Amino acid sequence: MRWCGAPETFEQLSAMLDDARQKVYASVRDSYALGTTAMAVIIVRRATHSPIGTLSVAGPTMRLSDDRMNEILPWLKSSARELEAASSSSPIFAP
Repeated sequence: MRWCGAPETFEQLSAMLDDARQKVYASVRDSYALGTTAMAVIIVRRATHSPIGTLSVAGPTMRLSDDRMNEILPWLKSSARELEAASSSSPIFAP
């Protein structure tokens, strides 16, 4: 089932990706289920700048407003950087 927040065309998807690149995080509302919001940041391998995962937060839209996402974002980014640093010593993430 398609929800109102999900992109329906390639152009909409492309615009969402451009927005995520500019903000350095991605966010969606009502994409998976009505009344839900999620945001995510990328985790990269520092040596190659290759993506190795994401870190996300999701919740009810009424609790995950734009203001709340702006408050959470620094913590999310910081946690992603810690995972990037830890991944460099893990054989699971070896190049």
